[in-house]
Amino acid sequence: MYSLFSTLTFFLVFSTPLVSAHCKINAATGDLGGKGEAFGISASAADANSQSDVTVFSGNTAFGATQAGGAINPAADLAAVIKNTGATLPQVSSGGTVTMTLHQVNADGAGPMKCSIDATAQGASFQVMTITTNVPGTNGKSNAANQDFPLVAQIPAGVACTGTLGTTKNLCLVKCENPVGPFGGVVAIQQGTAAKALRFAA
Repeated sequence: MYSLFSTLTFFLVFSTPLVSAHCKINAATGDLGGKGEAFGISASAADANSQSDVTVFSGNTAFGATQAGGAINPAADLAAVIKNTGATLPQVSSGGTVTMTLHQVNADGAGPMKCSIDATAQGASFQVMTITTNVPGTNGKSNAANQDFPLVAQIPAGVACTGTLGTTKNLCLVKCENPVGPFGGVVAIQQGTAAKALRFAA
């Protein structure tokens, strides 16, 4: 149950000029394949430059919220991701990487980004990830607008994805955010093996 504080914070965030600053994760893949995107992303190509499906992290909502859909609900939003991108989520090896496409909507949606991972998929315990390819920007700002940038984050050594959402198991959640807002997104990934990846590709 969300507190009154969370509700008021959500209202205030989306009622201020800051909401014009945005970036979102439109695509993701693991070093073993698979496809995904951030929770809350619209399936409509016409919304590529829209700000309504950008995740804003504020208050005490671990997974953030979007203007269009409200607070992120991981189980429900995972079903939407699978519908949009296919049944094989990003597959990542132990200590491997997840490669994301960050769409910068406007000047205040820039990097640098920071990413963290929750091995339980419950949002209670996030561990810092190493960024090997970051989004350009200074304090979340740059001159770019309506552009895509690669964002690559490495799974920390020893992390084992044990989360379950609905009927989907072996999940980790990767949360990436910029300094402004903060804006970004949460991406569901699974740990896989090379043999498993070959089966998916067959």
